[in-house]
Amino acid sequence: MKKLIIFFAVLAFFSIKNQAQTVVTDTDGNVYDTVHIGTQVWLQQNLATTRYNDGTQIPLVTDNSWYNLTTPAYCWFNNDSTTYKSESGALYNWYTVNTGKLCPTGWHVPTDFEWYTLVKYIDPNAAASECYCEQSDTAGYALKAPGDVVWCNGNPLNDANNSSRFTAVGGGYRSYNCDCFAGHPAGAYFWTSSPHGTYGNDYTYYLSCGSNAVWDNIDFPTVGYSVRCVQDITTGGINEVKNNNWLVFYPNPSKDFITVENIEHTDAVIEISNMEGQFITSLALKTNKTNIDVTALTNGIYVVEMRTKTGVAVKKFVKE
Repeated sequence: MKKLIIFFAVLAFFSIKNQAQTVVTDTDGNVYDTVHIGTQVWLQQNLATTRYNDGTQIPLVTDNSWYNLTTPAYCWFNNDSTTYKSESGALYNWYTVNTGKLCPTGWHVPTDFEWYTLVKYIDPNAAASECYCEQSDTAGYALKAPGDVVWCNGNPLNDANNSSRFTAVGGGYRSYNCDCFAGHPAGAYFWTSSPHGTYGNDYTYYLSCGSNAVWDNIDFPTVGYSVRCVQDITTGGINEVKNNNWLVFYPNPSKDFITVENIEHTDAVIEISNMEGQFITSLALKTNKTNIDVTALTNGIYVVEMRTKTGVAVKKFVKE
């Protein structure tokens, strides 16, 4: 009997140990919890670093020069780090995101597709990515932190339960066309690392206190938004998504071109990024087969993402 008790005690210890969250520290020494959601691992808090992961200082801009910037910058909501740093992190313009050095080493600012993967995991009926629309009318319920402190005070529609443990908070934003702040604690506004390519806009995600919806949208690069980091895909194993049999490409490794075949679908979008999550290029796949020129890519491992109206697939290839 005593041996049996000891066995279950040891088993319980290892079960608790395996369920324990790991933590990540940025260059400033800020510590973040992590959470595993589907095939992805996310930071559980908004980024609050004032330095890139190589130690370089990010410019702090508090005056009205913010909305004319074409270079990286960060700020705090209402220029008040004492009140808002620990609650909702910093606000960054997209030029900061686009450096590829903002998140801690081993992490990156998610692409539009990676945000879509998160929403799709929570709500299988979510609309396709890059829809500029209400992508899901229910996923916000699982993504938002509950309670009035970090969302609209007393709003009866803020009935989130945070079942995903993503813990989104209403951090607000800094406007692109005036020296003003808004949206706190009414909305959570997040950058993706994916450029839109039209009118200088870039992809964003938005959650609201008065709704359980999640919106996929675009905005100006001068806006100050929150950033939530996702863990890099490692060379030892990619975060594969369902329906990978849709996506076939060859040769792999490749020196110049890869041929991509969309076995079951047309009207797909192909996106290529590096292992740090930085966007490289994208194209629309209107037929079942197309050639992609990878000559200009440096040697290494890259991620190919394909999304259609009915699903997504992710694989990797080697550029020689």
